[in-house]
Amino acid sequence: MKWFAKIVGKSYAYTELLIKTRQNKVNKGYKIAKAEKEAQRLMDEQFGSKSPTETEVSAETKAEPKLKRRSVDLEEFDEEDWTRFFEELGTV
Repeated sequence: MKWFAKIVGKSYAYTELLIKTRQNKVNKGYKIAKAEKEAQRLMDEQFGSKSPTETEVSAETKAEPKLKRRSVDLEEFDEEDWTRFFEELGTV
């Protein structure tokens, strides 16, 4: 009967080791997939591959008409206007 107890004990230890090994393999796969998803999220956040918010879009559309109103026809500038412009910039 002693030999039977040894066989049962060893088979029980073997099955426990087998289950533990399989579970560790599954856990590693899950952790790797989770880390890859987190890395992808961080890269997307870092490189700015996100769509602009509605407030950013509305601010851009509101700025366009103001820029159009401030535009100047450069053909109307004469030499006097150009010199005054460059003097105001401090380049002359």
